[in-house]
Amino acid sequence: MTKRIISFICVVAMLASMCVVSASALTIDSALSANWNAMGVKYSTRTKTPIIDSDTNAVKTQNFKFNATADGGIDMGIPTYNDFPGAYGASVITSKNKTDLADLSIEIDPDNFDFQQDSLTIANTVGIIWSEDPIENIDGLATADATAFNGLRHLIPSKKDSDAFELGVPVAKAKAEEISGKALYVGITNANPANAGTKVASNVNIVYFDGHYINKNDGHPGYRWTFTARNGNGPLGDHTPIATNYEELDLSEGLKITIKEDVELGYIVNINGKDYYEGKSIAYFPDADVNGKSHTAITDDDVDNKTDVYTTSMTYARESIDLTGLKEAGQGYLTVGVTGINDSGMTHGTDIVIKKINTKTPSTWKGEPACYHTEKEWVVTKEPNCGYEGVDSYTCKACGKVFETKAIPTVGEHNPVGEWTVAVDPNCANEGKEVNLCTKCGLPAEEKVIPADPEKHNKGWKTTPATCEAEGLRERYCKICEMMFPEENMVLDPTGHTFGTYVADEDYNCETGGTETAKCANCDATDTREKATGEHVAGEWEETKAPTTEAEGERVKKCTVCGTVLETEVIDKLPTIVFPDVPQEGQWYSEGVYYCATKGYITGNDKGEFVPNGNLTREQFVVILARVAGADLSKYTTTKFADVDAKGWYGPSVIWANEEGYVNGIGDGSKFGVGQNMTREQLATMFFRYAGKNGVKVDGKANLAEFTDAASIGDWAKEACEWAIDAALLGSTKTDAKVLAPQMAVTRAQAAKIFMSYDIFAAK
Repeated sequence: MTKRIISFICVVAMLASMCVVSASALTIDSALSANWNAMGVKYSTRTKTPIIDSDTNAVKTQNFKFNATADGGIDMGIPTYNDFPGAYGASVITSKNKTDLADLSIEIDPDNFDFQQDSLTIANTVGIIWSEDPIENIDGLATADATAFNGLRHLIPSKKDSDAFELGVPVAKAKAEEISGKALYVGITNANPANAGTKVASNVNIVYFDGHYINKNDGHPGYRWTFTARNGNGPLGDHTPIATNYEELDLSEGLKITIKEDVELGYIVNINGKDYYEGKSIAYFPDADVNGKSHTAITDDDVDNKTDVYTTSMTYARESIDLTGLKEAGQGYLTVGVTGINDSGMTHGTDIVIKKINTKTPSTWKGEPACYHTEKEWVVTKEPNCGYEGVDSYTCKACGKVFETKAIPTVGEHNPVGEWTVAVDPNCANEGKEVNLCTKCGLPAEEKVIPADPEKHNKGWKTTPATCEAEGLRERYCKICEMMFPEENMVLDPTGHTFGTYVADEDYNCETGGTETAKCANCDATDTREKATGEHVAGEWEETKAPTTEAEGERVKKCTVCGTVLETEVIDKLPTIVFPDVPQEGQWYSEGVYYCATKGYITGNDKGEFVPNGNLTREQFVVILARVAGADLSKYTTTKFADVDAKGWYGPSVIWANEEGYVNGIGDGSKFGVGQNMTREQLATMFFRYAGKNGVKVDGKANLAEFTDAASIGDWAKEACEWAIDAALLGSTKTDAKVLAPQMAVTRAQAAKIFMSYDIFAAK
């Protein structure tokens, strides 16, 4: 029963040391160490490998703490950001004692459980694993690509054997690992940024490893199902057709996972009262071979025209989650863990307290002995009486496990106690109830109605707030029947205006005086008053007329108080630009190239050439866009993109465009895509965002159906393409048919023509 898988994270040389270092360097409460092994590790968010102490060459595990709570729970989590910058975290506790899987129940305390994640973080996970073999290291525990499909589910018992065996599609720097035994993983993840900082989870992941099956495409062990509500704004956007809204868990009462035995299915996973065994149209990942992938999150850049292919090949109905193979698994080991992201100062999750295991105190829990239930008998586990049915249970004589129950009918007559008590109070609109309780069963033996009391109101207030000039009103009313009590109403005095900063009016001059006006912070009222004369305050130079190759420009310096022009300067003409590879006229792109060159939007290469047929890259586009906008790039010095050099020739422009909301990253948003060609639909989208945020109309909509390849336009780009065609920025790439070619790379000549067209459109 031995198989090998590809491990995402660990370097082989570190595997042996990780377990040893983890056990010795962590802070572990002595109350736990007798029955539990604790492990923790930090992984670099950049390299995805364990963080190593340069002096000792050991894996860093400091500041992970595992404590027994006052009531015997287990408190575990991930260090704070100050102790833990730029890293993924994995905190795990594994029982030293064996247990049966049947009816295994884990409870997480609601008062100490919150995903606490930043709106861009999606990889915080709480998971449990039951495995035939003990967990011996933390290999594969950290997330490999910050998606909810990775994380704790890779923690299936593994021992290094050989790196000669390759399986499926090898992962860079990965090593082959030996896997043995059966295992079941259940994970809860908040994958929806809208739920950040709440006690709502949006992912349930279930992985069953039968000791054999390994996905041929990604080398991951086991059959996988995911119930997810990931769609929404965030790194994955709305472009994940396998992630439609199937699941959302309210965790305000905590998290309870129970594995219940089923005669046919083997085991049923129950999470917060909901059984997971009859999922319809849930994501299930077989050995799909679409583009060599089986479950990688679909992004803008890798969707292209493959949405239908991904959907049909990766998502289909599963009548049941077949865990029958676990029925013969015997005893195994319980592991509970939590992973989180802590990168660039983002809040990370998750701190949890394990409250109960099989209703027992977890810090002293010693596992459950195996029982083969060889002798069973019917036992009355609840006696019937006059008010309640009884219960007859088919029970194992050795361990008490109940396999079947049946009801025992009620017996006897009620015996009223003779004293009536009020069970439901009457009010102004509803009757009440009195009961005479039975002395045998405690249920009502007799009942009678208490008439409604028209004077018994539940009063509250309806408030109309006062404004700056108008009175408000607090009205007394009944919350039950809505009767009003005007005699108890309270009038609220007007609040009066709150005027903010006074600003000099247009008629004001520092030399002659004038007026200044302030607006009320709470309404549209203004207050104008006299403003005395004062000294001019010179501002920065402002360009009032742009220079061209044929005419000088002009700039002025104005008083920041009254707007008086204090100084005027002439700006020299621009030098005449001639590109040897672009004729002054005669080519369709000549006018656009020299227009953009005259405006200072574009320049040539170090040989003075324009290279009209060269492709425009993403970073070249934002540099040109920053020049068009006249952006001050001096304050844009820090980038969130891993592939952007903030000090490079393009860095400030990329940072500016991202912070202004004109451009986003690619994939999961961690990279900008430096060096990648700009496509026509990407250009349309970025211009669309830029125009909309700068007062240019973006309500034009061309008919995309006129283009033969309209279906290939990404959903995220359709609105922008409609506008760009209407604004004459984009057109057909062919003369004999209407073809938009949304994924075609934009040439430098095309870009020059489009930038000129944009200026013409924006000036209308």
